[in-house]
Amino acid sequence: MATKAPLVLVDGRIQQLQAGDTLEQPRLNLGATRSVVCTGGSIAYTDAIMSISGDSVDTISGGTLGDFLIVKGGTLNNETGNLSLGGANRSIGTNDTAALIFNGSRWLLATIKLAP
Repeated sequence: MATKAPLVLVDGRIQQLQAGDTLEQPRLNLGATRSVVCTGGSIAYTDAIMSISGDSVDTISGGTLGDFLIVKGGTLNNETGNLSLGGANRSIGTNDTAALIFNGSRWLLATIKLAP
């Protein structure tokens, strides 16, 4: 499988890095993990790292253009609400992570890491 270049936010649009591009900031501070329980398919974006339990997530409310979210645990449903996950629902285990970026209307899957 071919490796894709990382995604970045440029002038309000999400784009892939091109060969030779560099990122100015070497550090990304995301804060502590917030534990949330999903009920009725919806959670609110409150922190950059969220551990999810309960129902499957269809919709993440809140967020502004360019917000970044790391999800630990839970099930994310593709295209049921405002999540675009590359064509499939995603089950995220407690040792797995999924990274999403908000484009102003939808949360887009940037990457997913499943523990071995």
